[in-house]
Amino acid sequence: MSLRASARQKTSSASRRLGLGLPLVILGLAGCGTTGSNTTTSVSATGSSLTIYVSDPPSVHAVPGLQDAVEGAQLSFGEHQAEVRNASLRLLTGTASAPANARAAIALNSLVAYVGEVGTGESRQTVGILNTEDVLELSPTDTVSPGKNDFEDLSTYGRTFASLPLDLGTAPATLQRAVPGFRATFTRFYGHAPSAQAIEGYDAMWVLLRVIAALKGHANDRTRIAKSVIATLQTNHGRASVPNFTITLK
Repeated sequence: MSLRASARQKTSSASRRLGLGLPLVILGLAGCGTTGSNTTTSVSATGSSLTIYVSDPPSVHAVPGLQDAVEGAQLSFGEHQAEVRNASLRLLTGTASAPANARAAIALNSLVAYVGEVGTGESRQTVGILNTEDVLELSPTDTVSPGKNDFEDLSTYGRTFASLPLDLGTAPATLQRAVPGFRATFTRFYGHAPSAQAIEGYDAMWVLLRVIAALKGHANDRTRIAKSVIATLQTNHGRASVPNFTITLK
């Protein structure tokens, strides 16, 4: 298994100069519910630096769009992590198989969330592993929502999965209208122009960071993070579409 921290990207101030212009959304976190069972169990991460883990298994590398989703998430973290002032965050990227990445992630006491999987249906391989430790699995692109039998500890922690299925209809045209700064920055860091899935990866990480920031002193609370992201995305069996969060189009 190989782990690599994502390279530090441009700062949020730099992204503003590039004109990314992501809308500020005040997340409604009070009284957040869950699509699973009601529970008061809470699992918290420990350590001076909290970890967000991104899954980038070999199966993704041969599919440019899926790789773009991973890279979009990494870029978003680099540009927006500084906006989370209530916690020190680090990003780790796992490049082993999806299940191996999930097992490596839950071995980290500092883990607060897992971004993956990006292949269709692949989240079913990992959501059970993460559910045993009450870790949110946030997929940018997996449109196949895990069923109840895929969660190992559903009765204790409820659902711990959310996704942003690709909802760009006319994706090529949408991408062409995307803020030029995003295209330029992505191309500079990764050596090629982004596909539509890059926007989904970017959005997924951005939503996660906004939730963590809004939790203030509870940024290490895995339970609150999972419930809050799910509630924020207004999930329907773990699926959601959040056009209000996507990169501002011109």
